[in-house]
Amino acid sequence: MRREILGRYELADLLGRGGMAEVWAAWDRTAGRRVAVKFLAPYGHPDASAALEERFRREAKLTADLSHPGVPVVHDSGRLDDGRLYLVMELVPGDTLAASLKDGGPFPVQRAATVAAQAAEALAHAHAQGVIHRDIKLSNVMLTPAGAVKVLDFGIAAALEPAPDEPRLTATDATPGTAGFMAPEQAQGRPVAASDLYGLGCVLYELLAGVAPFTAPNAVMLMYQHAFKEPPSVTSHRPDAPAEFADLVMRLLAKKPAARPSADEVRDIGRRWSAGAAGSDETGSVVSLVEQYDRWREADEPGRAHEGYAGLVERLAGSRPVDDPELLACRAGAARCLAMLGRSTEARDAYEALLPFQTRALGAAHVSVFESRYRIGELAAGLGERERARTLLTELRDDQRAAVPGNDPGLVRTVELLARLDRLLEGSS
Repeated sequence: MRREILGRYELADLLGRGGMAEVWAAWDRTAGRRVAVKFLAPYGHPDASAALEERFRREAKLTADLSHPGVPVVHDSGRLDDGRLYLVMELVPGDTLAASLKDGGPFPVQRAATVAAQAAEALAHAHAQGVIHRDIKLSNVMLTPAGAVKVLDFGIAAALEPAPDEPRLTATDATPGTAGFMAPEQAQGRPVAASDLYGLGCVLYELLAGVAPFTAPNAVMLMYQHAFKEPPSVTSHRPDAPAEFADLVMRLLAKKPAARPSADEVRDIGRRWSAGAAGSDETGSVVSLVEQYDRWREADEPGRAHEGYAGLVERLAGSRPVDDPELLACRAGAARCLAMLGRSTEARDAYEALLPFQTRALGAAHVSVFESRYRIGELAAGLGERERARTLLTELRDDQRAAVPGNDPGLVRTVELLARLDRLLEGSS
């Protein structure tokens, strides 16, 4: 693997590898930003045809045109000289639902409901544009450190599924999608928008139950169960799940597409239970508000978001301990928005005031603590405090190396910023 492609993208670390694809963290020298580069190796087509490339580009453009906070931005796509197709997209920090479930076990109801609401909102937007995902599963949904949900790989499965007169990218007769999350009609080669909702139902079932709705020794038997068997009620695993939310999950697993709830209904019910029943639970309503402000921030409305965060901080400061996790999350959100508004000195001061409380409440190696330390160093560098920034970032790098794997995106980001800072300091000496 070359460490650079197209004279533009410097590959840094391998983030993941599957049967047909691998994903790298990279630096886009032209745009000056970190990106994710996904390579697809077409099965049996080392030299992908013009038709395959055109279809892949078409699907990438559809994804790029979605323009939704819940869908990573697509920057570039094409084919390399060796036949591999590539996709360059926003590098999303955080963990997939698969990793979160493996590390932390079944989700609390409110957290699962948050996933339902935000994922359904992204799907509703995509379906309104005529785009079907075709491969909703735990590993294709990410949670950012701020708690935002991102649906990955829109358009990939569609690109893998050709028209009758076009060549395939996958093995002969293979059906794009993943057996454990595939709706019955999709397994028969007839995916519709409601097929994505079936996949989301499988995701939510596993988030709540800790186990999949069906298990089998091979993909064929698994798809048979999805087509003809009824799964155990999710409440048999999670008796604490509210009846309305548990019923929503089970309706998503209906065999017939028309019997499944719409993405809008999933979003609305998910929002209710992410905020507590009828919004009556104070903690839940705070979570819901924080998520709304994060969506404003990600939609490039930092002024609106900052006002919301500042109001929440003021509202909670008198009634919560200074190291309450939700108060800390609100303060971090306000600092992020100050930085986005260009109020760098205020943002740096806000992060520095927040950091001791984050460290005490969350631990020195928590991702939120590392994030605040990175932002302080980044802002200090931008304010001309380069020597101080270098010291702060060097200490952060060493602490991250002791706590996270070498390919951790946060560590990679710190190392890259340090390298750029060193170049600046050398050039000014």
